[in-house]
Amino acid sequence: MKKKNIFIVGILFFVIFVGVYWYSSSGKISGKSENGMWKATYKEIRDISEGYGWVASIKQSSKNKDAVVKKVIFQEDDKVLVEVTDFTPGESEDGKVTKINPLDYPDFYQADAPKKGLNYRISVTWEKNNKQHTDTFILD
Repeated sequence: MKKKNIFIVGILFFVIFVGVYWYSSSGKISGKSENGMWKATYKEIRDISEGYGWVASIKQSSKNKDAVVKKVIFQEDDKVLVEVTDFTPGESEDGKVTKINPLDYPDFYQADAPKKGLNYRISVTWEKNNKQHTDTFILD
């Protein structure tokens, strides 16, 4: 009888673990650049107060914060979904000049769920030491 109860509790914990894992991993595709400098995610918005649909975001590794981002492109196969290039410093209403880091607000695209059978790709063009680089990677 005791072995049966332990078995049932074990099965229950396994089912809960699988359910939590499935819930947290479904509704998301992600990828990382080869050099480890960029990580991008396209995930389902689950909090209704934040809107609906899916949102693409990108993060820069902490070891390369001195790179200056020039362009971020999000593609569905060969179709450009969004191209972000406006990373210039600006002036707020109170006259303060601001230096905008394009990754201060990492969510840069919101739309519908990714379509099955299509490839989603991120390209980040950045500059460091007066040399321009482009990293392209797939989200899966």
